[in-house]
Amino acid sequence: MNGKAKEYALAIFGLAKEQNLETMVKESLRNIQLGLNEEQRVFFRHPKISKQIKKDVLQSVVKEELLLHFLYLLIDNQRFDWFDEIILEYNKLMDQMNRILKVVVYSKTGLSTSVLQSIKQRFEADHHREVVMESVIDSTLLGGIRLEYDGFVEDRTINRYLGDLTQSLRN
Repeated sequence: MNGKAKEYALAIFGLAKEQNLETMVKESLRNIQLGLNEEQRVFFRHPKISKQIKKDVLQSVVKEELLLHFLYLLIDNQRFDWFDEIILEYNKLMDQMNRILKVVVYSKTGLSTSVLQSIKQRFEADHHREVVMESVIDSTLLGGIRLEYDGFVEDRTINRYLGDLTQSLRN
């Protein structure tokens, strides 16, 4: 992850928070992200297209002043290629503010609703935060589950146990 993208996300988040516009900015950033096709992204990143032309295009589309000036900053600093990463970091800041913990559960096959609910309840009790679960099927796993959250990984897969066993037999 780009550390500078996080700085830009912190900047727009701080300004949005001062004006109590965090949710509006999140939704607007997401709408812009979804609305940009690859050709438009190339346009905003292209070094030979003048910054003023890019700003004029933005001004005709974006109506929120805070967001418009933030996008101008990205254009001025030639950082539009970081746009998706900035949004990702902004969303993480929103989750922290709202005390939401995102947990990604990897498994060989789909997990039942009751198993996912049990994992969710454990995380809510341990972390005292609202938990949002995402279940991902990973066909490379032999069995077990891997949990990823807040930069941590709990690997309870057979793959990891076999790797540990192999490593201990080598030593």
